[in-house]
Amino acid sequence: MSDKQHDNTISRRSILKATGAAASVGLLSTGNVLAEQSVNRTKLVEIGIEYDVDKLLRDNVKTIATHRPLQYRVNTEKGAIMLTPVASDATRSALTSNNEVVSSTSSISTPGTIATHRSIPEAPIALANDYRPVKSISLQNAPPIPKANVRFKSDVAEVSVNGSNFQLAPGEERSSSLGTQQIPAHVVKRSGSTRSTRSEMVSLKVTIHARNHGDLDVTTGK
Repeated sequence: MSDKQHDNTISRRSILKATGAAASVGLLSTGNVLAEQSVNRTKLVEIGIEYDVDKLLRDNVKTIATHRPLQYRVNTEKGAIMLTPVASDATRSALTSNNEVVSSTSSISTPGTIATHRSIPEAPIALANDYRPVKSISLQNAPPIPKANVRFKSDVAEVSVNGSNFQLAPGEERSSSLGTQQIPAHVVKRSGSTRSTRSEMVSLKVTIHARNHGDLDVTTGK
């Protein structure tokens, strides 16, 4: 091979290598943009219900570890909400198609009257930061489910539930007592090495939690 041919071969290889590297960078950059692409802008209010059992019974009631997949993440610093890969179709539709959304453990929907919890024989006694239940008391029957009415007046969220009314400015969070409920729960009885479970009426304090995240960019990698 002549020196000229050798130089041309090196030049072609260098150009192809540089072009390939540039293309790779371009693809990666495009991927990052898509991963953070805004597909909608919506106001978000989260609602959670929490129960508290009398401390004398706390160690005796039967509890359940509760796991609900994280459907979205809110980044308050960026003012954004990102859908996770496990987000349900209903969650995706609600967040990408509406400019006002209310999220609870029961559903995610447009403002109006919503159930604050699913109708199941459990009472959440510990919540994650986004109000998802992480620990619940096992009940004989589903408890009475408080219904909350949530409306937006400009950027302010107006919440009404069981006679408790309050307003939340963007970025504001509030908890309000809803009184107590007498509910039949599964209580563990111990006698020596013997354990048995029976239904027993327990008094549960009920608290509603609400947070107004304000106006957020909805982003998705899909």
